[in-house]
Parts: sequence; structure tokens; C-alpha cells
Amino acid sequence: MKKITILLFILLSFGFIKNVEAGTLSWKNSTRLSENTFEFYLEAKDLNLNYISGTWEIENGKIIDIKMNDGWINNNGNAEKFYYFHNGIKKGDYLIATIKIELTSDSMTKINNLDMGINSCTKDFETNYFDINGNITNEQNYRKTCLNNDASLKDLKINKGILSPTFQSNIDNYETSVENDVKEIIFTPTLSNPNAKILSNTTCSLNIGKNICEILVEAENGEQKVYRINVTRKSQTSSTLSDDATLNELTINHGTLFPDFNPQTKNYSIKVGFDITEITWQASVNDPKAHILSNSSCQLNVGENICEILVEAENKNQTTYKLHITREQQQTEENLKKDTSIKDLFIENAILTEEFNKDKTTYTLKVNENITTIILHYTMVSNNLNYTIPFKIDTSTKFIDLEIKSLDEENKITYRFNLMRTQEDQKDPEDETNLPNSSTSNDEIENPQTGIFFSFKNLIILLGLFATGIICFKKKNIIPKL
Repeated sequence: MKKITILLFILLSFGFIKNVEAGTLSWKNSTRLSENTFEFYLEAKDLNLNYISGTWEIENGKIIDIKMNDGWINNNGNAEKFYYFHNGIKKGDYLIATIKIELTSDSMTKINNLDMGINSCTKDFETNYFDINGNITNEQNYRKTCLNNDASLKDLKINKGILSPTFQSNIDNYETSVENDVKEIIFTPTLSNPNAKILSNTTCSLNIGKNICEILVEAENGEQKVYRINVTRKSQTSSTLSDDATLNELTINHGTLFPDFNPQTKNYSIKVGFDITEITWQASVNDPKAHILSNSSCQLNVGENICEILVEAENKNQTTYKLHITREQQQTEENLKKDTSIKDLFIENAILTEEFNKDKTTYTLKVNENITTIILHYTMVSNNLNYTIPFKIDTSTKFIDLEIKSLDEENKITYRFNLMRTQEDQKDPEDETNLPNSSTSNDEIENPQTGIFFSFKNLIILLGLFATGIICFKKKNIIPKL
């Protein structure tokens, strides 16, 4: 019987090689298993890969078995067209597969259309999703970590009326009014992310009275955002009646409005503690002919609540102010572990320009130009412990960041304090009121522990009296001899 021979595998017809550093893909010498069966070893040396594909070309033979090694996966069986992939990026030197072939006569085997590299933030042709680190993941996580989540608009224009408030990407609700002869309004939105898309129409038909027009934006990763424009189309007689349905004042009995009240701002955020089960408000209208239709109180559940204040103008035009109220969960041991709240913030060597609020993260500090250290003192709500954090600064320091981590270190919040330099001889009016005696002369010093001021003149008098007393005691033999 004629002995069958086989040439070493030759890698030909290279396709695309992506994200691969210098290295080699090679075959070791074949192992003869029988007269007409051979075994080869596909190996990588100094290569970073998580996939390799191509087409086997075997003259006078076929593949009878493929055994994957070192975590590599083959979903195509013994087919000539192959695609091997790995969960995570494989680095360095490693064995990919052991190939067993059967020949009928002398043969030469080669690989065509070789493609290898790293799948990162992509979906392959076998519907596998890979995350940014090259690991196999699900579609939801792939979209979350690899695709852009920006569903905002950079700009929004309308062909009739004026948006109120002025458009900002982070504001979702707007008001405008048009004359009676305007039967539709056209929007011209501009996306913040060019990979996002507008799902809704950009034309909105108008009935007489109040209309709600919506612009729906979908981000690259599927997240959606809705911008709502409340459009009032005036009636034919409305020009003689007031259309002012705004408030001129709004106060609440618990929490703080954010942002501060403005008649043109229709949405506010408020946070209250777990013990607050109801919130009430006092409101007054700009136009005495307008009136408030809604109640002045709202029951609160734990979590998110939306309370509405409905104002109706003389011409029946309506405006809705929305209070987005978050009632905190009852403090449990588990909640405390995740809490990043701080209280009793005190700052040395600098002046905070506004009252501290744990829900606001950006502040300004006034600091003299000669100050080199700022010290922050605060108390963690979760454990009621006090902390002191010093920050070294110089004239080039623009800000300092205070990072607060929860007890379980799963949550964190960063407060940024922008530094505003002042001249050394400048004093803040509040500082003057905090001094025990703002008219202290230059020959007076302050005890930093007691805050008591002594003059040098009084100090000399006290020392003289003390010395006189010692002399008197000696004459009376009260002081024992040493």
C-alpha cells in the first residue's frame, strides 16, 4: 500500500486582522494516528485574540474531528468554514484547537480568508454580543455599556410662538401660545448625539385651547426621552380676556424647591424624610382674574410622587406646575449602609458662599490667596461619626473634590468646591460678625482655646503681681526650702 504523505498547513489568503499585536499563528508538525489519519495543533504565540475564522481547504481528505482547547468555542462542527471564539481576550501563548483529518492520498491543506482579532463592543455573525473587554454578554448589557445612551436634543425651534422657558437639553416640558389662525405647529429638533433618532412627527395639529405635542427621541442604546410642548391656540375672543395662568409665589411646608421658584418654571424637585406623609403649599396667582383649581396638599407614598397645581386664566387657558417629590425610605440598617448623606459641614480657612444642601454637588468657596490648607469637617448620617479632611492648595488650585462613599462602598457622591481667590486684606462681612471683638488693637493676642484676649500691658502687670506674691511668701517662711 502506498504511504500517504501530507504537507504542513499553509496559511493563505489572509482576510482582515483586527486589533492584533505582533505575533504568530502556527501549526506544529502533524501526528500520524493511522495510515490515513493525522492530527494537527493550531497554536497562537504572543497574540491577543478572542476570535479566528476562515475556510479549510483540504485536498483529497476531510476533517473528522475538531477538539477545542483552553476555553475556545466552535459552533460549526467539522464544517470547512470555521469560526472559533473565546469568552474574553486570550493573551500570550496558547493552544486553540486540535484538528484531526482523514486523507485518501497525498495532500496539501491550507486556510483561506483568514480573519482573526478582538471582538469588542460588537455583535458577531453568530449573534454573540461582546462587551468592551471582549467578554460574551447579553444584548441588554451590550447596549448599556457599548452604545451611547444620549437621547437628548441639543436645540429645538418652533415656527410659531415662543418656547417658555428657553430651550435647554435637560428641561422636558415647555409652554407656548399661538393665535387663533395657527392650525399646526412645526418643530425643528437637533439631536445631541447623531446616532440617536427622532421617532415622532415634527408637525403637531392644533385644536382651539390646550394641546400637548410630544417629540420622542431614541438613543443608540434604545433609551428614550420625551419632550412635551403645551401649545395653547387662542380662541377668536380670547384677545379680550387675560391668558395669564401663572403663579407669582409658591411656598411649601416641608423640603426645598429645586430650582428656586420662577413663574415660567413648571417642574420642581423636592426631597423629604420618611416621616413626612403629606406636603402642603401656599400659592398666589399673577393675574387676579386667574384662579387655582387644584388642592393645596398632597399625600405622599415612599419613593417618587407627583403633585400638580393647576392654574386657570380668565380665558380658560391652563398651566400645570408639577412638584416631583421624593419621600425617603425608612432608615434601616441596609439603607444606612448605602447612604452617602452628610450633615453639619464646617469649613476652615474658607467661606462657603451659600447654604450647604446634601443634594447639591457644586459650590463656591471664598479663600484668601495666602491660604495653603482648607479643612472640611462633616458628619456621616449613616453612622453619626465626624470626619476631618484636609486639602493642600496653592495659587494654581481651581477646585477641591470631596468624595463621600457609603459604608458598603457601593455608592458614592462627589461634592466639588470651586475656589474664588480674594486679597489677603479683604474680609467677608460675615467674618466681622463672628469675631469676639473686631476692634482688637495690635498689642492684643487671642487664646485659641478660650477666645479670651490679653494685652501685653496687662500681662506685664500680672507677672509683676505674681513675683511680689512670691517674695511675700518667702518672708513669712510659707515656701519650704528645697
